[in-house]
Amino acid sequence: MILIAKREPARVYVRKYLPPIHLPVQCYLLDDLVTAVAFDHCGDHVAIGDKAGRICIFEAQNALNCINRQQGRVRAGRAPSSESKSEEPESDEELEFESGSIARSIEVARAERLRKMTGNYGSEGDRQNPLDYCFYVEFKSHEPGFDCLKNIPIEERIHQVEWLPATNQAMFLLSSNSKVIHLTKVCDREPRRPFRGGASLGVVGTHGEFVVPSQDTTELEANQPTPYSYRRRVFANAHQFSIHSISVNSDGETFLSSDDCVVHLWNTNRSDECFNLVNIKPPRLEDINQCITTASFHPTACNIMLYGLTTGAVKLCDMRDAALCSQYAKTFHSEEDPATKSFFSEIVNMLSDATITPDENYIVARDYLSVKIWDVRMESKLLSVVPVQEYLRMELCKLYEEDHIFDQFEIALSPDGKQFVTGGYSNNFIIHNMATNQTATIEAMRTSARKKVKANKSLKKQVPKQKKLEAPDIASIQWDKKALHTAWHPNRECVAIAGCNKLYIYQAVSTNNGMLT
Repeated sequence: MILIAKREPARVYVRKYLPPIHLPVQCYLLDDLVTAVAFDHCGDHVAIGDKAGRICIFEAQNALNCINRQQGRVRAGRAPSSESKSEEPESDEELEFESGSIARSIEVARAERLRKMTGNYGSEGDRQNPLDYCFYVEFKSHEPGFDCLKNIPIEERIHQVEWLPATNQAMFLLSSNSKVIHLTKVCDREPRRPFRGGASLGVVGTHGEFVVPSQDTTELEANQPTPYSYRRRVFANAHQFSIHSISVNSDGETFLSSDDCVVHLWNTNRSDECFNLVNIKPPRLEDINQCITTASFHPTACNIMLYGLTTGAVKLCDMRDAALCSQYAKTFHSEEDPATKSFFSEIVNMLSDATITPDENYIVARDYLSVKIWDVRMESKLLSVVPVQEYLRMELCKLYEEDHIFDQFEIALSPDGKQFVTGGYSNNFIIHNMATNQTATIEAMRTSARKKVKANKSLKKQVPKQKKLEAPDIASIQWDKKALHTAWHPNRECVAIAGCNKLYIYQAVSTNNGMLT
């Protein structure tokens, strides 16, 4: 069932301030450009990263596990807390994960995944109670640096954000720029408790100082927990090229990081060593003929990972076969017709994102013009191709001159694995149902969708008429408004779209005439 944006105005979360309406889109602050978006494992929080190295987390107001934290805290209009900054832990004992809590989180996640695959995903009650996200915390994750060996600066831009399983009511997330990966802990910190010392009442301040209130002070203010974040580990000095992908394993304790030539395996408890999984770097850089563009783990099998190449191929690797998976891979690749090859063929066939469906049967990969689907059990033939931007094929020369052809669009799958969402230009995002082969294109904006369905007509009768997407006018496309980053809620029919400096949340809802399909 295809997810369509609700008819009400979409909820829009803006990074900092919106530009004045008379200014062009290029005039918003470049530091506020959203560069990464991700839901956590239960969907109660969504994190976004920006070009300035900051991470902002929004929290669902109606999340069941947030009720206790919301007591005594004012959500509306809350500014970022001054205590929400990256600091080192007080002792080394805080650095260890509790394996028992992680194991319980993994079992809950597996049970939830089984519930989705059995058909209990996206209930009517979820659609009638739309999510409403509010600001939770913002902190600085990365700082600008300098690569002394290459004599180039290192940007603080957040390339990707990934969530780890929550433990002891604390959240953990990984964030990476081009060279460094940070593990950050985010939790609610209770205010320091008062104690009696002698005849006076002493209070431990925020920074550990001892504060003695005035003599007439007999009561303290109501306890209001504040969000707090600090950096737990730094994973660095392992990549020669720019990091473009990080992926958390299903075991919750390991993750991979990938650049143009290598893929490394890390343990969240060890930042001083990593293991090389894939290495396609030749002895001389002049001999390199392909690069890694994306890498991710299997959704359930902790020993299987995949990575995509600039040639349009996807390689599925089993880490139990060999320590180095460069030569022990199952390859999924579709050869292009030599008659249709051109100068831009290699660029448009380059994969920007690839993932495995939750039912473990299909591989879904995104290139510049289309989405390719392979059957894991049949690597010799491409299962299907979904054109999402085929109308741009005649404009490749112009796109190459303006560097738009190198844009990397992400793809996100629904929890049941039957739908995917990906982005496009003019803030458009595309949702496709692989079971019914239906596609819908929606423009993300602060008001309702551009194409509306009249309320006096049946919605279900109008869906079959949308058999083929209408190609938009090339002259009307806004190339600077790109929906590069997308994410799908793990439990609901809800998607997050990052467009320029704004985050759009769309959710399927029920109407009087039936459910939007």
